[in-house]
Amino acid sequence: MVNLIKFPKDLRKMQLLKWLIGPTLFADTPIAPKRTPGHHKFIILGETGVGKSTVINMITNYLRNGSLENIKVAIPSIFYPKVTEKFPFIHSESNIKNRAQAQTQKANEYSFTNGQTKTSMIDTPGLNDTAGMEQDDKNLDIIVDAAINANEISGIVLVLNGTEARITPNIRMLLTRLHATLPDSITDNIVVVMTMCRPDTCNFTDFSQLGI
Repeated sequence: MVNLIKFPKDLRKMQLLKWLIGPTLFADTPIAPKRTPGHHKFIILGETGVGKSTVINMITNYLRNGSLENIKVAIPSIFYPKVTEKFPFIHSESNIKNRAQAQTQKANEYSFTNGQTKTSMIDTPGLNDTAGMEQDDKNLDIIVDAAINANEISGIVLVLNGTEARITPNIRMLLTRLHATLPDSITDNIVVVMTMCRPDTCNFTDFSQLGI
């Protein structure tokens, strides 16, 4: 099952996030054995510079009761370089001014508790890194290891640049490896988030190329 969100540039449209992190998102779907009740864990995937960290920051802002005047930041970026939220690790962002180079150097899990519901987002290194194919291979291994070590995953959030009409070979290879590694109940639960576009400017329409 593929679900589509065309990610808005307007930060005020955070109501879209309610669909993503709602406590009943996968309530009727058998996810993974021994899944903790009320704990929804997602792994964030995408190429370098598409906005994975921005997606996590928007979810952070929503779950930590932030606003446009008081934005909550989990991961530093060129627009919001100061982190406001504390987590039990130090972020692995490298050069936040270089969007062509992968900023996230390792997988980090950002967890939020809201009443009886816990939501976790696993941020991963981007693909198509300017450091070359060798670095991409390392990043692929980090992503696959993070998915395996997470033990219980509710689903996958695939962040794509909506101005591009086709996926790259790196994304296709990643999805193939995840299909070979993870249960179908996880790889069948994919939310596709389109960034850098509006609904009327999104060029990515052929989901069959994802092979999901």
